[in-house]
Amino acid sequence: MSYLGASVGDLVSGVLSQIIKSRKKTVVIFLIYSAVCVFVFLFLTKGWSNTAFYTVILLMGFGRGYWAIFVTIAAE
Repeated sequence: MSYLGASVGDLVSGVLSQIIKSRKKTVVIFLIYSAVCVFVFLFLTKGWSNTAFYTVILLMGFGRGYWAIFVTIAAE
């Protein structure tokens, strides 16, 4: 599930960086989103169903999608 989210996140981060015309802002947005997902995963997942747990994993994977943009910034 995480890799599925990362694939979608890669596409969305590319589109978002084109829309807002800034790769750095896109990376910051995705890092903040990832931090929120990690907080939810660490502190709020007690007693959740398997479906809810895998949904959180999917969303965490989506937050990893900024990596393609991050590598592009580093290459420049």
